[in-house]
Amino acid sequence: LALHPTENYFFYFDISFEGTLRRHKTRQKSSLLTIEKMQELYSRTGPSGYTGEHIISETTSAAQACKLIIDTSAVPILMI
Repeated sequence: LALHPTENYFFYFDISFEGTLRRHKTRQKSSLLTIEKMQELYSRTGPSGYTGEHIISETTSAAQACKLIIDTSAVPILMI
C-alpha cells in the first residue's frame, strides 16, 4: 500500500468451508490439495481489516459481485 497509496480496493469473499470445499471438488487439480490442508489454510482466512474493504457473502450472485467490484473500482467495461 505504501508503494500504491491511492485507488486500492479490497474485497473478501466470505464463503463457508463447505462452500469452498464444494467449489474445490469441481477443479481438475482438486486432488493436489487434501481436505486436511484445505482446512488448515481456510482457518487462516478472513477479512484484511483495511478501511473500505467490501465483504461479499456466499449468497451474493456472480453478477452482483461483479457489479459491486466494477462500481466500486470504476473499472470500465470493455465491450467486445
